[in-house]
Amino acid sequence: MTASNHSSQVEQEERTLHLPLGGEALVEITSTQRRFKSTFLGMERDQFVLIKLPMTRQLLDVLAPRMDLTVRFLMEGGRICGFQSQVTHLSVKPYPLLFLAYPRRVEVLKLRKHDRASCYQPITFYMGGEDPRGVIVNISAGGCRVLVEEGNLEALRTAAPGEHIVFQFRLFGSEESLYLQGIIKTAVMEHGKLSLGVAFQELDTELATQIERFVDIMLAYQQA
Repeated sequence: MTASNHSSQVEQEERTLHLPLGGEALVEITSTQRRFKSTFLGMERDQFVLIKLPMTRQLLDVLAPRMDLTVRFLMEGGRICGFQSQVTHLSVKPYPLLFLAYPRRVEVLKLRKHDRASCYQPITFYMGGEDPRGVIVNISAGGCRVLVEEGNLEALRTAAPGEHIVFQFRLFGSEESLYLQGIIKTAVMEHGKLSLGVAFQELDTELATQIERFVDIMLAYQQA
């Protein structure tokens, strides 16, 4: 597995996999760089790794014994793990199952603090009676970049570096919304939209952890 020069680095190497049953893994065919998601079903140490494949005829027709693959998955604590392997057996019925050679080594990468991930997350600014809206287009545990549409610019006409703002933000995959505080670091107009660079302030530990996990997951797939 090749580490990104910008976002991650090899932290250690292991011989034991720590992928939970039912966990999702991203598999890449080395020769074509084609990628597909799979589900981890089990393993026998030093023997094989078993994953379930998506039910697509095109993929099943491409895979073959001794084909080189790269497998990547996300572990707890924001660590990305990966290993090189080969196809040892492909079973199509009753379910598409792929047996892989047990890896000789597993690379463990740790994403650097405050890496950013692209996203599309609507927010509502809290301004004492006015409710202008915007969209978070990238985010980290340290801050975010927000785009404000033209129709909401008037309420944010005083936005400038150094100003404090509060906005409502929905947790990823949850119906719960929280108010977050931030300080504007940059404020520029881009193609009729206001782009705000915001640094979070007084971010509680639970929300910071959820944002970090979201960033880890996004980067694992964007940079795999």
